[in-house]
Amino acid sequence: MQLAVYFGSAFLVLVATVVILRVIVRRDYLQRGRLRPVSSASEWLLGIIWASFSYFYLPADWPMIHAGLILRVAGWVIVTLGVLTILLSLAWLGLRRTHGLEADTLIQSGPYRLTRNPQIVGFSLGMIGFVMLWPSWHMMMSLLLYVVLIHLMVLTEEEHLLARHGNEYLQYCEQVPRYIGLPRRIHKTVA
Repeated sequence: MQLAVYFGSAFLVLVATVVILRVIVRRDYLQRGRLRPVSSASEWLLGIIWASFSYFYLPADWPMIHAGLILRVAGWVIVTLGVLTILLSLAWLGLRRTHGLEADTLIQSGPYRLTRNPQIVGFSLGMIGFVMLWPSWHMMMSLLLYVVLIHLMVLTEEEHLLARHGNEYLQYCEQVPRYIGLPRRIHKTVA
Protein backbone atom coordinates (compact mmCIF):
# COMPACT_ATOMS: atom_id res chain seq x y z
CA MET A 1 0.00 0.00 0.00
CA GLN A 2 2.75 2.47 0.92
CA LEU A 3 4.45 1.80 -2.43
CA ALA A 4 1.24 2.66 -4.31
CA VAL A 5 0.92 5.91 -2.36
CA TYR A 6 4.59 6.68 -3.06
CA PHE A 7 4.25 6.21 -6.81
CA GLY A 8 0.90 8.01 -6.87
CA SER A 9 2.51 10.95 -5.11
CA ALA A 10 5.43 10.86 -7.54
CA PHE A 11 2.94 11.02 -10.41
CA LEU A 12 1.25 14.07 -8.83
CA VAL A 13 4.64 15.79 -8.45
CA LEU A 14 5.29 15.17 -12.16
CA VAL A 15 1.87 16.57 -13.11
CA ALA A 16 2.54 19.67 -10.96
CA THR A 17 5.93 19.99 -12.68
CA VAL A 18 4.38 20.02 -16.14
CA VAL A 19 1.64 22.49 -15.14
CA ILE A 20 3.97 24.91 -13.36
CA LEU A 21 6.93 24.79 -15.73
CA ARG A 22 5.40 24.13 -19.13
CA VAL A 23 2.16 26.11 -18.66
CA ILE A 24 2.45 28.86 -16.01
CA VAL A 25 6.15 29.73 -16.26
CA ARG A 26 6.23 29.29 -20.04
CA ARG A 27 3.21 31.59 -20.44
CA ASP A 28 4.94 34.31 -18.39
CA TYR A 29 8.10 34.04 -20.45
CA LEU A 30 6.19 34.17 -23.73
CA GLN A 31 3.80 36.99 -22.75
CA ARG A 32 5.92 39.11 -20.42
CA GLY A 33 9.52 38.17 -21.23
CA ARG A 34 10.13 37.47 -17.53
CA LEU A 35 8.46 35.77 -14.60
CA ARG A 36 5.85 37.29 -12.36
CA PRO A 37 6.66 36.93 -8.65
CA VAL A 38 3.87 34.34 -8.32
CA SER A 39 5.45 32.21 -11.07
CA SER A 40 8.87 32.46 -9.48
CA ALA A 41 7.34 31.49 -6.12
CA SER A 42 5.59 28.54 -7.82
CA GLU A 43 8.94 27.31 -9.11
CA TRP A 44 10.37 27.60 -5.60
CA LEU A 45 7.39 25.76 -4.10
CA LEU A 46 7.79 22.99 -6.66
CA GLY A 47 11.48 22.73 -5.76
CA ILE A 48 10.66 22.52 -2.05
CA ILE A 49 8.04 19.82 -2.66
CA TRP A 50 10.47 17.87 -4.80
CA ALA A 51 13.34 18.27 -2.31
CA SER A 52 11.10 17.05 0.53
CA PHE A 53 9.50 14.25 -1.46
CA SER A 54 11.75 11.36 -0.51
CA TYR A 55 11.66 12.32 3.18
CA PHE A 56 7.87 11.91 3.34
CA TYR A 57 8.24 8.20 2.63
CA LEU A 58 11.35 7.22 4.55
CA PRO A 59 10.95 4.17 6.75
CA ALA A 60 11.31 4.95 10.46
CA ASP A 61 14.27 2.60 10.81
CA TRP A 62 16.16 4.01 7.82
CA PRO A 63 19.78 4.52 8.93
CA MET A 64 21.25 7.98 8.53
CA ILE A 65 24.25 6.78 6.56
CA HIS A 66 24.76 3.15 5.66
CA ALA A 67 27.22 3.55 2.81
CA GLY A 68 30.83 2.39 3.19
CA LEU A 69 33.57 4.83 4.16
CA ILE A 70 34.80 5.44 0.61
CA LEU A 71 31.26 6.03 -0.64
CA ARG A 72 30.54 8.39 2.28
CA VAL A 73 33.68 10.45 1.71
CA ALA A 74 33.08 10.60 -2.04
CA GLY A 75 29.43 11.49 -1.43
CA TRP A 76 30.29 14.39 0.89
CA VAL A 77 33.00 15.66 -1.49
CA ILE A 78 30.51 15.65 -4.37
CA VAL A 79 27.80 17.32 -2.25
CA THR A 80 30.30 20.01 -1.20
CA LEU A 81 31.36 20.63 -4.82
CA GLY A 82 27.71 20.88 -5.76
CA VAL A 83 26.92 23.43 -3.04
CA LEU A 84 29.97 25.53 -3.96
CA THR A 85 28.97 25.44 -7.64
CA ILE A 86 25.43 26.57 -6.77
CA LEU A 87 26.63 29.42 -4.56
CA LEU A 88 29.17 30.64 -7.12
CA SER A 89 26.56 30.53 -9.88
CA LEU A 90 23.94 32.36 -7.79
CA ALA A 91 26.46 35.05 -6.88
CA TRP A 92 27.59 35.42 -10.49
CA LEU A 93 24.08 35.66 -11.92
CA GLY A 94 22.47 37.76 -9.19
CA LEU A 95 19.34 37.08 -7.17
CA ARG A 96 16.73 38.84 -9.35
CA ARG A 97 18.02 37.22 -12.53
CA THR A 98 18.21 33.82 -10.80
CA HIS A 99 14.48 34.00 -10.05
CA GLY A 100 13.57 35.00 -13.62
CA LEU A 101 12.47 38.47 -12.53
CA GLU A 102 15.13 40.25 -14.59
CA ALA A 103 16.46 39.18 -17.97
CA ASP A 104 18.20 42.06 -19.69
CA THR A 105 21.43 40.47 -20.95
CA LEU A 106 22.64 36.98 -21.78
CA ILE A 107 25.27 35.96 -19.24
CA GLN A 108 28.13 34.04 -20.87
CA SER A 109 30.98 34.62 -18.44
CA GLY A 110 32.14 33.07 -15.18
CA PRO A 111 30.64 29.62 -14.61
CA TYR A 112 28.31 30.24 -17.58
CA ARG A 113 31.25 29.89 -19.97
CA LEU A 114 31.58 26.22 -18.91
CA THR A 115 27.91 25.22 -18.82
CA ARG A 116 24.66 27.00 -19.67
CA ASN A 117 23.18 25.75 -16.40
CA PRO A 118 25.84 25.80 -13.66
CA GLN A 119 23.26 25.97 -10.84
CA ILE A 120 21.65 22.81 -12.16
CA VAL A 121 25.02 21.09 -12.55
CA GLY A 122 25.79 22.01 -8.93
CA PHE A 123 22.45 20.77 -7.66
CA SER A 124 22.84 17.59 -9.72
CA LEU A 125 26.21 16.98 -8.11
CA GLY A 126 24.55 17.41 -4.73
CA MET A 127 21.84 14.91 -5.66
CA ILE A 128 24.37 12.35 -6.86
CA GLY A 129 26.30 12.83 -3.61
CA PHE A 130 23.15 12.27 -1.55
CA VAL A 131 22.35 9.10 -3.49
CA MET A 132 25.87 7.91 -2.66
CA LEU A 133 25.37 8.75 1.02
CA TRP A 134 21.89 7.21 1.31
CA PRO A 135 21.67 4.56 -1.41
CA SER A 136 18.04 3.45 -1.58
CA TRP A 137 15.13 3.28 -3.97
CA HIS A 138 13.74 6.39 -2.21
CA MET A 139 16.76 8.41 -3.26
CA MET A 140 16.82 6.89 -6.74
CA MET A 141 13.17 7.86 -7.25
CA SER A 142 13.92 11.34 -5.98
CA LEU A 143 16.82 11.58 -8.44
CA LEU A 144 14.56 10.42 -11.29
CA LEU A 145 11.92 13.03 -10.39
CA TYR A 146 14.66 15.65 -10.25
CA VAL A 147 15.94 14.78 -13.73
CA VAL A 148 12.45 15.16 -15.22
CA LEU A 149 11.65 18.35 -13.29
CA ILE A 150 14.91 20.08 -14.05
CA HIS A 151 14.97 19.15 -17.74
CA LEU A 152 11.45 20.55 -18.21
CA MET A 153 12.57 23.74 -16.48
CA VAL A 154 15.63 24.02 -18.74
CA LEU A 155 13.56 23.48 -21.90
CA THR A 156 11.18 26.25 -20.78
CA GLU A 157 14.06 28.63 -20.05
CA GLU A 158 15.83 27.81 -23.33
CA GLU A 159 12.69 28.62 -25.29
CA HIS A 160 12.51 31.99 -23.52
CA LEU A 161 16.23 32.75 -23.98
CA LEU A 162 16.04 31.88 -27.68
CA ALA A 163 13.06 34.19 -28.18
CA ARG A 164 14.73 36.98 -26.20
CA HIS A 165 18.30 36.76 -27.51
CA GLY A 166 17.93 35.00 -30.90
CA ASN A 167 21.17 34.27 -32.74
CA GLU A 168 23.31 35.34 -29.79
CA TYR A 169 21.75 32.52 -27.76
CA LEU A 170 22.07 30.01 -30.63
CA GLN A 171 25.80 30.81 -30.90
CA TYR A 172 26.16 30.45 -27.14
CA CYS A 173 24.46 27.03 -27.34
CA GLU A 174 26.89 25.94 -30.04
CA GLN A 175 29.86 26.88 -27.86
CA VAL A 176 28.72 25.86 -24.36
CA PRO A 177 27.04 22.59 -23.30
CA ARG A 178 23.57 22.56 -21.74
CA TYR A 179 24.84 20.67 -18.69
CA ILE A 180 28.27 19.09 -19.06
CA GLY A 181 30.14 17.57 -21.96
CA LEU A 182 30.10 18.72 -25.54
CA PRO A 183 28.03 21.68 -26.72
CA ARG A 184 24.86 20.75 -28.56
CA ARG A 185 22.90 22.96 -30.85
CA ILE A 186 19.32 23.50 -29.73
CA HIS A 187 16.59 23.42 -32.31
CA LYS A 188 15.08 26.77 -33.11
CA THR A 189 11.53 26.30 -31.84
CA VAL A 190 10.55 29.94 -31.50
CA ALA A 191 10.09 32.30 -34.41
